[in-house]
Amino acid sequence: MAFTETQIRPTPGLLTPQNPVCSPKFTRYFFILLGLWTLINLVQAGFTQLNPDEAYYWLYAQRLDWGYFDHPPMIALFIKLGSSLLAGELGVRLCTVLAQSISLVFIWLTIRHWTVDVKKLILFFGIAGSIVLFDVYGFVSTPDAPLLLFESLFLWAYQRFLRQANWQTTLWLTLSMTGMLYSKYHGFLIIALVCLSNLKLLKNGYFWMAGLLTWVLYLPHVIWQIHHGFPSLEYHLLDRAEPFQWQYLLEYWPNQMAALNPFTLALGIFILFRFRPQHTFERSLFFIAGGMLLFFWLMAFRGHVEPQWTIAAAIPMIILIYRKAIQKHHITRYVYRFIFPTLFLIMLARVVLAIPIPFLDLPFYGHREWATALQHIAGDRPVVFMDSYQKPSLYSFYTGKPASTLNSMDYRKNQFDIWKKEITFHNQTCVLVSTPEDPYAQAYQLPTGQTIYLHVTRQLPTVAHLRISFSLGNKYVHPREIIRLPIHIYNPYPFAVNLQNHEFPISVRTEWVHGSDKWNEPVMAFHLPPSIAAHDTITTFIQFAVPNLPATHVHLGIALQAGVIKPAFNSAFVRLHLQ
Repeated sequence: MAFTETQIRPTPGLLTPQNPVCSPKFTRYFFILLGLWTLINLVQAGFTQLNPDEAYYWLYAQRLDWGYFDHPPMIALFIKLGSSLLAGELGVRLCTVLAQSISLVFIWLTIRHWTVDVKKLILFFGIAGSIVLFDVYGFVSTPDAPLLLFESLFLWAYQRFLRQANWQTTLWLTLSMTGMLYSKYHGFLIIALVCLSNLKLLKNGYFWMAGLLTWVLYLPHVIWQIHHGFPSLEYHLLDRAEPFQWQYLLEYWPNQMAALNPFTLALGIFILFRFRPQHTFERSLFFIAGGMLLFFWLMAFRGHVEPQWTIAAAIPMIILIYRKAIQKHHITRYVYRFIFPTLFLIMLARVVLAIPIPFLDLPFYGHREWATALQHIAGDRPVVFMDSYQKPSLYSFYTGKPASTLNSMDYRKNQFDIWKKEITFHNQTCVLVSTPEDPYAQAYQLPTGQTIYLHVTRQLPTVAHLRISFSLGNKYVHPREIIRLPIHIYNPYPFAVNLQNHEFPISVRTEWVHGSDKWNEPVMAFHLPPSIAAHDTITTFIQFAVPNLPATHVHLGIALQAGVIKPAFNSAFVRLHLQ
């Protein structure tokens, strides 16, 4: 099925294959500016230390899989490919730098304004460079970087699909949609918004075929999710949900202004309200840009929204702003007067990221020095942190030494819970980064000025993944009631777990959740055997008092605590029936 020319007619003033005067698609001026853009990103990538999340994704790349706790696997593949060619930070970021340069090529092809006018080329690159997070994801390796690459490919392919729906354009759509979904789950939203912008797609057999092929190619990730109990869905849809707070709703737009540049964002919103889409494809740009901003503002009703979640709106905004700027002189004046001056501030900020400023505390500073100092103390022994997926990731990247984390109820689950790296540390001497309350810990002063407390243990307590199950049935409970409850503890480890550890005495605690409030309390009585054999289940009893609780929406969990290590994620939470 081919869409008519009235559905995707040339924008006035643009040079297109339908217009009689047409320059080559690319000129040397375009590639000179693109090469300069790429060079700046390469220098930035090589001289800026990793931020904590990048180190976490670098660990992904050390164990390639079809999925990970937080995200699909595309960023791991990017980092793996780059690190196989270059070492250090530049290797981690190499594919990200190249991906953004390729994205700019596809954005330019999508604009279809093949001009030799250097001023207009500078206008294009200036608009793109003014979007703060678009700049950031030109050298920082997070899942947003491949998402932007495949989104740009998707928009280019979709425009071609509208002009001529055939097997070639169908395969391009398939490749781009699959890439978006393997990059970040936001890809589903981009595809949905395009479908909403053009419901006739639902009657197009080629589009359905693209969707079917995408689903087939995405099946390995779906199977991975099923095999691991849908950890990503549980985390993003359930664990991140919080009670409504005005703060989340009110901070959304200031965060978006910081992420997208207040002047660029303001112009983009002005265009969305002031102009009507000129054809079917441009309507999709309106839907993606406006839909992403509106959708995540509504998501602020259920919790904090990270500023980068709307980054997919950046590419449609670049296209729309450029198109309107070359048509409307007052928009061009606005771009030069308000948007272009911010480029100097953005470049200054990029220099600050690479050259640490003593009085600034940014997530790109000091990680190499911190890790090296800690490794000097720990030697070759594995280092274990508490409640941090970022610190063990940074430590492993900058030292090449093994590290892991023990996550508690006060933190959140992450990829380390899937890897269960503590299994590899069983019966090894480990260094636990502990707390001042730990009687076995020794204080060390790092050259960075930070004081850390290290506990050298001959046997790391491995109770974090023991599974506790229990049931209260339909029993109604009331405050201060004493309950004697049978619990079942299953050991999934391939070795027996010691439950009588003098360094880390094991205790049982109740976990209580009401809305955003979460706290734990010790039980009144419990009995644990000396150990639990591998893959064995024991049954025991605990006795606890029900605290004073609100009347509704209270959940109970049961956890094991090993000494100073906080209670772990040992049981599911059960909703209580309160009298």
